[in-house]
Amino acid sequence: MPQEYAREEIAAGRLALALDKPWPARFAYYVVMLPESEQRPEVAAFVAWLHDEARGAASAQAPVQ
Repeated sequence: MPQEYAREEIAAGRLALALDKPWPARFAYYVVMLPESEQRPEVAAFVAWLHDEARGAASAQAPVQ
């Protein structure tokens, strides 16, 4: 995420930078959660849905031969 989108949250201490330099991913999404959160059914379902959506998007972009 570009820092300009989160500048206020970072300044207020609600978000923290995970790396000291930008990550080279132009179009990427990340799931960030506490380890124990994945035990909650609604969180596990949401993460599974995200993975399915990402796989579907990736296969839709694959070149047709």
